[in-house]
Amino acid sequence: MADNLHISVSTVRNHINKLFEELDVASRSQLISLYYKNKLHEILHEVKMENRSL
Repeated sequence: MADNLHISVSTVRNHINKLFEELDVASRSQLISLYYKNKLHEILHEVKMENRSL
């Protein structure tokens, strides 16, 4: 991910840690659980489909 974004690995880690703090999760598995529990996958899918039609 860092290479694709042309940033350092430590910057990616910092952003991930801030995201975890803001969402009050301690792991990626908790983040995924939160994602599905709140049906964010459905919202993101709808946004993606709307963007395709533009």
